[in-house]
Amino acid sequence: MTKKPTTWFVVADGGHARIIQHNDDGFSLVTSMSSIDAQHESKDLGADKPGRAHESVGGARHMIEPRSDLHEQAKQAFAQKVAEAVNEAAQRNAFAQLLLVAPPKTLHGIKGGLTGAASARLVGEHAKDFVKLPDHDLNARLTEIAKACA
Repeated sequence: MTKKPTTWFVVADGGHARIIQHNDDGFSLVTSMSSIDAQHESKDLGADKPGRAHESVGGARHMIEPRSDLHEQAKQAFAQKVAEAVNEAAQRNAFAQLLLVAPPKTLHGIKGGLTGAASARLVGEHAKDFVKLPDHDLNARLTEIAKACA
């Protein structure tokens, strides 16, 4: 009897990730990750108040909007951290196939951070947020995704 190759499912959103392994023995959790920064609001991540600008005529003052949302930056940094964990595992040959399941922005961030070794094992992606699903529901969904990608 031939052994099925080990498949890793990376189920993530902007602040949480679960890496789940699937092989002949079924599903098992490899690791889970969380981002402390992604759980905070943008106002809690940066300065207390945005800067102010004076009107050239008159005494009016206006808030200056930040150039980028600190909350989105924290989510993208977390996606990069997840990609780094997958890259390290690919170097160790911990899995033969990789499937990514994440909302579109997070999915894009993780894919963008994958090295050639990890990208070569990517067999599918699913742009949905399944992070908060209980294990029994998640396993059923991952089975469906794996069948669709096969």
